[in-house]
Amino acid sequence: MASRMNLTTAEQNLVKIKDQVITVKATYKFTSSTAVTAAAAKTAIASSCNVQESAVTVTTAATGGRRLNARRLADVSFDAVIVTDATNAATVKTAAATVTPPAGATVTVTTPPAVEVTATVQVESITPITEAQVSTTVLNEIAVAAAGTGATASVKSGSFTSEVPPTGGSSGGGSSGAGTTDSAVVASVFVAKLLVLAAFFM
Repeated sequence: MASRMNLTTAEQNLVKIKDQVITVKATYKFTSSTAVTAAAAKTAIASSCNVQESAVTVTTAATGGRRLNARRLADVSFDAVIVTDATNAATVKTAAATVTPPAGATVTVTTPPAVEVTATVQVESITPITEAQVSTTVLNEIAVAAAGTGATASVKSGSFTSEVPPTGGSSGGGSSGAGTTDSAVVASVFVAKLLVLAAFFM
């Protein structure tokens, strides 16, 4: 990564991976004589995955809300996002594949559970970094650092920023040379949010 981004070894050590959020995502279709509500689906998913309901978000899936199937039963699909951590991600992912539905309903997993890691990555360097330098190869190396062997990543659209802090300038009129080189050293910072496919959780 250092050579591809023209970073020195010292600068590479300034790479920071922070604000990491790990989630398990899946899509479920609930079938019942009475349409299953989002609240009921959320409770079923949280209970099955042994997590707090506050860790689960459900939204109506793009494939549709309530529909009547051939048996005149209501089908409702929900996308679920479960917030977890590195310690519990594998367990939650496994549990999310076998959700126990509300009473009187059945459930089908239409999109199998997958783990995603969203992380903010910060790099500091003396030479400003361009977005073009954040290549797929670089991103995948950062992903491996964040999520382990086999992980890949992409930059979230619009998340790249780069800024050069103002130099210290000559604050006083003193000409003793101790601080004269400091103003020549400036740092650029980019922050990129990565969507990481954490293959090591599979």
